[in-house]
This record gives sequence, C-alpha cells and structure tokens, in this order.
Amino acid sequence: MACVLLLGLASCEQAPARKPPAEVPISEYRVEGPAPEAPPPEGKDDAGSTPPLATSGLEGKTEGSTTPATKLDAKNGFAGVQLGAAFKSFRNLKESERSGDHITYKMLRGTPSYGGIALKDVSYTFNKGKLDTIVFSVKANKDCKAMKESLERELGAPQSTSAQAQVWKGEKVGLRFAISPNSSCGGSVVSRELADAISWAGLQP
Repeated sequence: MACVLLLGLASCEQAPARKPPAEVPISEYRVEGPAPEAPPPEGKDDAGSTPPLATSGLEGKTEGSTTPATKLDAKNGFAGVQLGAAFKSFRNLKESERSGDHITYKMLRGTPSYGGIALKDVSYTFNKGKLDTIVFSVKANKDCKAMKESLERELGAPQSTSAQAQVWKGEKVGLRFAISPNSSCGGSVVSRELADAISWAGLQP
C-alpha cells in the first residue's frame, strides 16, 4: 500500500497486486548446448562393447585358455619321465652343463618318443638330485606339425601362443613348444617348484 501527503492530508491507495510468474512444466526446461554424456560402464568402451584382453605386445601373440593347464599338472612330466624323479633312477646320461645346484645331462643312447613321434637331443636338468627340466627336439622336421597337434589333443588349448610358439602353463608344470623358421622344432618342460625362476619365466613365447 502506498501513501502520499496531499495538502496536509494523508491519502493512501492500494497498490495493484503483482501477478505470479508463469509456471513452466519440468518437461519443457531446456539447457543450451549439447547434453553431457554419461561415462561408459566400467570395463566397456565408447561403443558399449568389452575391450579386448591386453597382450604382452609381442607381434602375433594371442591369448589362449584362461585356466591353468590342469592336464599338464596331472602328467607332471613328459614322454614317460616324471619331474621330481631322483637322478639315481636314470641310466645312460652324460653331464653336459653345471650351474650351482643345477646339473644338466644328455641322453647317450636310446630314442625316446612322444605319441609315436621320435625325439632327439633330449636333456635332463636336476636340482639337488631331482629332475626339474626336460628339453627335447623332434627328430624329423616333417613331424613338427604332428607333434603340435598331439600336444593340443593331450593337453588342451595352450595358455598363450605366438606365430612360432605355444605355451601350456599349469600351477606346477609349464611346457613350451616352438617351431623355428627352418621348420625344426622342440620344447622344454619345467617344474615350477624345482627349476630356477629364469627357466620358468622363459616359457613365454
């Protein structure tokens, strides 16, 4: 209410009431500029798909089985020879290398085989008298593909693979099989408990 003084008399008039602001439905509110995008869920890329598994960066390397090589652990050896076997149970061996407690021997006579495939240059490394590593070559280059397929049938999918090598890795035993550019092939079988850390790490393609 506004009052004015006129010829000594006070005169008051009622001020006109203000109209309330018009209400805008919430659905009609608009923000200038593009609406912010919600971040993609954890583990997803911008397209909503799961990103591929990371690899080690080696060209041509892919991941294989995500579970340990349980069949290899159960075999605990290669070509009928058990890891952890005592040196005194072997015959026809000749020492070829020595490094601390680890002594490597070459087989002098006999032709061991795996799945009917003849092997050569088989060597055994012992740690304090217990077998920790077996290294072998396939005798005939033409048998390399058959050897690879035989390992896959017996042990299942490898844990990692590259253009030239496959690796089966269990909780206790690891096996690496590789085919070289000249088509020769061979591998190594390693006890995680008995072999040195370098031998176990060297299984990777």
